[in-house]
Amino acid sequence: MECAAHCLYDRHKLIALDRLAVILGRAELSVEEPWSRSYAPERLILHPGYKQANVKDDIALVKLASEITTSDYIFPVCLWPRGLVHEDITGRKGFVVGYGLNDAGSTSNHLLDVEVPVVDRWTCLESNRGTLSSQLASTMLCAGARDGVGPCNGDSGGGMFFRAGNEWHIRGIVSFAPNLDGTGKCDPKQYAIYTDVAKYLDWIANELGNVTQGNTSEGMANSTDFREGQTWLTVNRDGCGLEAPVYTNLRHSASAFVAPWVTKIEYVGEERAGRDNECQAYLITEWHLLTLASCVADVDQNEQELYVRLGKFSIPGFPKPQIRYVEQIIIHERFDKSNNANDVALLKLRKKANVDEGFVNSICLAPAMFEGDDWITQLHVRDDIALIKVTTEIDMSAFIQPVCLWPSVPISGTDIVGRRGAVVGFGLTELDKPSDVMLDAEVPVVDLWSCLESNRGAFGTHLARTMLCAGGLDGVGPCNGDSGGGLFLEIGGVWYVRGIVSFAPNLDGVLKCDPTQYTVFTDVAKYLDWIAKADGNGTLVSALRITNKPVAAQSMINSAECGKESTQIVRERTETNSFIFPWATTIEFVGIDYRRQNECLAYLISEWHLLTSATCVQDVEENEQE
Repeated sequence: MECAAHCLYDRHKLIALDRLAVILGRAELSVEEPWSRSYAPERLILHPGYKQANVKDDIALVKLASEITTSDYIFPVCLWPRGLVHEDITGRKGFVVGYGLNDAGSTSNHLLDVEVPVVDRWTCLESNRGTLSSQLASTMLCAGARDGVGPCNGDSGGGMFFRAGNEWHIRGIVSFAPNLDGTGKCDPKQYAIYTDVAKYLDWIANELGNVTQGNTSEGMANSTDFREGQTWLTVNRDGCGLEAPVYTNLRHSASAFVAPWVTKIEYVGEERAGRDNECQAYLITEWHLLTLASCVADVDQNEQELYVRLGKFSIPGFPKPQIRYVEQIIIHERFDKSNNANDVALLKLRKKANVDEGFVNSICLAPAMFEGDDWITQLHVRDDIALIKVTTEIDMSAFIQPVCLWPSVPISGTDIVGRRGAVVGFGLTELDKPSDVMLDAEVPVVDLWSCLESNRGAFGTHLARTMLCAGGLDGVGPCNGDSGGGLFLEIGGVWYVRGIVSFAPNLDGVLKCDPTQYTVFTDVAKYLDWIAKADGNGTLVSALRITNKPVAAQSMINSAECGKESTQIVRERTETNSFIFPWATTIEFVGIDYRRQNECLAYLISEWHLLTSATCVQDVEENEQE
């Protein structure tokens, strides 16, 4: 079984196996339905990344001591198919179930359900930076309508389910949510965070020992994707995510979400019904359940025994639930309780669940969905871009040429991730002095989530969707004095500007860049409309011809030579093995020694205009400084 890793902890230690039980097929805590089944755990498998101190890798598996007998009321859910690796579920609504706190603030006796929309992580992060900037990770999902309806205390380990055709798939596990101020109770007006099960398919498969490249072990099968012409290899068993007709009829008649793969983790010899940290688990094979690492990370299997009752619902005519004990808890190796990172775990049953009758079944697991680039609005370095208009027209030559702006086709931060761009500047050298000659470096663009997770303290309150992140973390890159410098990429012999050097984390205790950290750039491609409209008299609008033509065919300004270099420049670059660009320059102040650490660069985009960082010129008083 699968659950949240934190659900397997009681205070600061794992719950003993003899205090745990898994009850399947149960819909009412106070009623022993004839169709529900209870199973003892044999082993708790927490994700190796899970730690109680944070919420990373909050996922665990519970291995039951006996095989689960599936039925119409107990059946495994399907894992998300691997074939939908890049599917974006933002905006889709998933079902979440649980016995958590109700409107009266007490634990519900009945299995509750709610439909919640998935939101992009950046909207989520922007909604509550104080709580989420140090915790939200690319291995998590965010969902909710912020309307007071959603998971709360006692719903930890609850799943987020999506229907595809006739099958139900699990994509998320309830991990955590911001609390109401001054209380330990969830704030229903905030988004809830889920462990993204799709990111842990390899770990689950490895722990189950069922899937290897090109092979399917006994009990698992090659399954068909919900898209025509696609096949995928998963850890899902045949028939996962399917329901007995009684469930479909019940859902339609009672408007309730009852699923044969849902169960609650219970502890042998201990009354848990009133506990706020009660956790759920979800059957994914006859032997395993999925849950949160935070649910089981504290369980000491030598002292506490877990069990589940599969198929336990308060529905007349349903068979008795299957009781299965947990044999093993498998917590993600990188689960970190301090921020719920990698909050996922598997529970292995001591005895296999019986899924033949349709009352108990497994849920299908979801596909790996990788991070996108929609980003948050930052607090302190927002829109770090400025346009400089000169008083006289610039004469172009072999040594002075404008760079091309990025085309205004639909763009995202991921379209250049992995590519290397050139950065130039007169910033600090290894001797901590401004360079007398223009320096250059090639840096790779990285995705923004990798950037955020590399230094949450520096980037958590700053990084935004209007930025790019680049660097090799090798001590080579922009530093003090390189602000306003461009990130240039060559496409088909033409150079384009994509980024402007904005900021980078400092070395501890000094106001100097840390060259082993990523550098953040303003993404010029996100400001094309602003650039075209920024000049009030229309000079720039007439100069820029921003179209939706492909990069190779597009001329960005009235000079058809933008982004191109003279033979002399190309020869010089070849001979010196350095980047020399005819559009790069420095901003200087009349009557002031410009050799200073806050020296800034700008680059030519038309005969009248240059682009730079807003922080370079925001303090300039036109009447005092020229």
